Amino acid sequence: MSFRVGQEVVCVDDSGTIMVRKGAIYIVADVYMPYLRLEGVYDGVTPPTVKQGMRATRFRPVVERKTDISVFTEMLTSKKASIPA
Repeated sequence: MSFRVGQEVVCVDDSGTIMVRKGAIYIVADVYMPYLRLEGVYDGVTPPTVKQGMRATRFRPVVERKTDISVFTEMLTSKKASIPA
């Protein structure tokens, strides 16, 4: 899986760490496979300006899907969908 700087990723595995949370979305700050450095991840020891490396296998890219409800609005406005009185 390829990652790029600025990409949104979601955590799929937070076992063994308290720095990330499963289901949370992060932004990739740097990629050096097999690790990612993420914005907003702080271990409490290293200065916040130094991004901690996390295994890339713990994340997957966020997939944005456009919601299209035109099928349902068509059903509501269609004469075939009207309920007889």
